Order: sequence, then C-alpha cells, then structure tokens
Amino acid sequence: MKANLLIVHALILFLLMGDEMDCVKTERARLPDYLFISSDGALYDTRRENWNINPPLRAVYRRHYGAIENTKQLRACIREGAACFPGGYETAFFTSDGAHICHKCARENYSNIAWSIRAGISDGWQVVGLEALYGEGDIYCDNCGVLIDGEVY
Repeated sequence: MKANLLIVHALILFLLMGDEMDCVKTERARLPDYLFISSDGALYDTRRENWNINPPLRAVYRRHYGAIENTKQLRACIREGAACFPGGYETAFFTSDGAHICHKCARENYSNIAWSIRAGISDGWQVVGLEALYGEGDIYCDNCGVLIDGEVY
C-alpha cells in the first residue's frame, strides 16, 4: 500500500512539473533552504556566522564558461542552465569534434562527458566549450536531434 502511494505521488509530481524543467528549478529543489547561490555563482551556507563576509563554500558553483577544461567547469555550466546573460539566449555545449550538445543531453550524459574530459580523448563526448546561440542559423543537438533555437526567454 505504501509503495503504491509513493508511485502515485511520484507520478503526480512528474505530471505537474513536466520533464522539461529548467536547470535552476531542479537545482533549487535539491538544495536545502540554508544554501544560497549569489548572482556571481558562489555557493554560501547561511547557517554560518557572518556567512556574507566569509569565503563561500564554493566560489564557482554555477557559472558559464566559454572554454571548458575540466569537469568542475562542466558542472558549473550545467548548473547555470541553458540561458545566458544578458539577453536570455540559449547556450549549447560543443565537443572537440565540432558536435553540439543541448543542456538536457549534457545533464543526462554527464558521466560519458566527464570521462572523456578526464581521459582527454576525442570520442564525440569530450566537451571543450559552451557557446551562446544568438538565433543565427539552425543548430541541432547531435545527440537527441532537438533544435537549439537560441531563445529561451
């Protein structure tokens, strides 16, 4: 009975939230209320005394990088979400062999991408950067085939 109730609850949540939640909403749902992400992407623990003047827990928790050299930068880009500032244009990851990957596929295939970055191999998953798409031309995700149109907001 309890297992059935949990399944129904999970299904209701899925239907209410949809499968296309943006990265910031899903990120906020996972973080406890006492953690604070500042506008520069730093993560703070507000339970600490003088948390606002002390160094953050992570200086670069959520941020876009043009060139991605390690998995820490990749995770920060994924956490920051698909929209860039200013303008709210969509961003896409690009690999060492020139392929584009949307944010949803980057989240879903993080382990493949991280392994390629750490091993330094160009196997189609090695993400080397992130670019803002300003609506010039049609760019499709080379993994799922979805159109990355350049406009999020």
